[in-house]
Formats: sequence, structure tokens, C-alpha cells
Amino acid sequence: QIAGQELTKGLSGFLGEYGGPLGGIAGGLIGSLLGGLFEKKEYGTAVLGQGQARQAGNSEAARGVAGGLGDNVEEGLNRIAEALGATVGGYKVSIGTHNGTYRVSTTGYSGGGPLNFAGDSAVGLHDFGEDKAGAVAFAIGDAIGDGAIGGVSAAVQKALRSSKDLDKAISEALKVKDLEDLLSGLADGVSEELRAFERLAEERLQIARDYGFEVAEIERVNAEERARLVEQILEDRIGSLRTLLEDLEFGDLAEGTLAERRTKLRAEIAEAEADAAAGEDGAADRLAQLNRQLVDLSRDAYGTAGGEYGADRDQAIASAERIIALEKERLGAENGELTDRLDLGNKIADEGNDILAEIRALLERGSGRTGPKFSHGLPDPADTERQVRRYD
Repeated sequence: QIAGQELTKGLSGFLGEYGGPLGGIAGGLIGSLLGGLFEKKEYGTAVLGQGQARQAGNSEAARGVAGGLGDNVEEGLNRIAEALGATVGGYKVSIGTHNGTYRVSTTGYSGGGPLNFAGDSAVGLHDFGEDKAGAVAFAIGDAIGDGAIGGVSAAVQKALRSSKDLDKAISEALKVKDLEDLLSGLADGVSEELRAFERLAEERLQIARDYGFEVAEIERVNAEERARLVEQILEDRIGSLRTLLEDLEFGDLAEGTLAERRTKLRAEIAEAEADAAAGEDGAADRLAQLNRQLVDLSRDAYGTAGGEYGADRDQAIASAERIIALEKERLGAENGELTDRLDLGNKIADEGNDILAEIRALLERGSGRTGPKFSHGLPDPADTERQVRRYD
């Protein structure tokens, strides 16, 4: 029953906001999974490739689980293709369960029987025990090796096959794709967006030079806005790939035990919190996302009564409160500095007005009978200067 609960959570959580057919399959299987999927020797196999998937198994529940695993693989490939601007091509792989363990056949075994290391099913068969995430990631990697990701350059294909570790291979492919975009130029719309900003940035600098603004400050603002624009473009282009990498590293598709995934998450959180404390743009949002993942993982792994869950929840609260306090302090300091500048400017302006008023009064007194001599309606400069010195 526990294994069934974990599997149901994994199936429901893998796609997140993507939903799709997997969500419906997982929802429909909850009752049967909790009823004891692994209490007897059952098997289910999903054969994937050639644009279609079919399931086999000795029970409806096992066939449903196999179908869910197949959907995991297909959705992962679709997300990789979307992030790389690619298409999903031909491949063949089988994934399923046998006697409570997750298995993958790299030959795409389609004999209709169990993946049990007997006869033809033993060729290219890999057993992942209870590691569902490892099985799904391995099946995705095998499909990529077959050529599942099409419409990309040979260099990107080479990067996708550069490591048996799927997340490392995808990360390498991303770097290659970014370099290709840099050398060949981004899409017309993106290029025009960047060119438009550069025109605006240059206009700002020209105005600053012409009217005496501080050029260094304008350059700083331009640099910050340019960095935000580039980050937004990257998020639009590769955001789904980043999400997939996180899933593979410490999310629903991560390899290793829950404790190992929790350790990785805590390390990522420490780095994100340091960036957020330093005031880096976007770091606070990433910190919130990672802390939410940590609390969810701890709840699933240890339950709400577990000490680890309580500690991680307290840490998430403390982390959020600390960054909020730092941001308020930072904003208050900036506002205080601005207020001080305004106060100083007002003080100087008031003193200037007082001096002008005093000079005006001196000039008005100078227009009387006993005042300074005038020539052609103007005061004698020498007399006026003597009166000003006498006033001072």
C-alpha cells in the first residue's frame, strides 16, 4: 500500500501544471493502487515508439501503471523537444513493472508478456527495483539515444548522447544550443527586442551627456535592465527545460533515496538564500520555489509528524522571514537616502530663497532718498556692494 501511495504521488506530481492524460490515468488508478498493487506478482508493460503506445499486463491496475509510466516518458521527451525547439521522432523502448519492481527494455520488447528476464524479454532489460524515477529517466535517455529528439543540429544530438546521466546530457545540449543561437543570431523577434533596448539605452546615455546627468548611474540602470531582459528571454525559451532539470536533479524524476534528494534540495536552498540575501533579481522567487519543494518532499517522505518535516517547515518559514526583513531593510535604507537628499535639497533651496529675499530688501532700501546713488535707473555697484557687506 505504501508503494502504491508513493507511485500515485509520483504520477500526479510529475507533470505538475501540464496535466494531460497522465493526470487522468493517475486519478483513475488511486483506488486500485491503494488496494495493494504490489501484494501479488503482477506485471504491466508499455511499449513506446513509432508515434503510439500500447500496454500489456495481467491485471487492469498493472496495465494502468504501465500506461502511466509510458506517459511519463512521452511527456518528458515532449518537454525536452519543446525546450530545444525540436520535434519528437522515432524511437523504441518498453517500460513497466514486474513483481513490484520497475523495469526498462532498451529493445522495446513487445512480446506481450512480462519484463522478467526470460527469453526475448531478457535482451536489453534493466531492473531498477523500486526506483520509478530512475526507470523513467533511463527510458527517456534510451529513447534519445534512438533519435527521439529530431530537428536539431548534429552538435546538439552529440551533446544529448554525451552522458548516461540524463540531466547532465540535457544541460550539455542546452549549452550547445545557446552557443549556436549566439553564433547564428537569435530569432528575429528576440533580436529585434534586444536591438530596441540597445537603442533606448544609447538614447538615455546621450541625454545624460547632453544635460549633465551622471553617466555612470545611467549605465548601471541600463545594465540591470539589460540583464533582466536577457533573463526573461531565456525563461521564455528554456524555462520548461530548467524545470525538467530540477525534476531530474531533486524532484519527482530524481535518482536516489528521498533522504538524498532532501540533502540536494537543502544545498540548493542555501545557495538561493545567499543570492536572495545579496539582493540578486529572481533569487527570492527561486528560494520560495525550492523551500516549497523541500516541505512537500519532507511531508511525503516522513509524514507531518516526522521531525524532518517539522525542521524543514521551520527552516522555510525562517528563510522567508529573513529575506523579507532584509528586503524591507534594504528598501528602507534606499528610501532614507532619498529622503535625506530631498531634505538637503529643500534646505539649500530655502537658504537660497532667504538670501535672495535679503538682497531684494537691500535693493529696495537703496531706492530711497538716503540710499545709494542711481544712474539711468540702476544702483551704483559700489554703493550696493558696501550695503551688502555692511548687512553681512
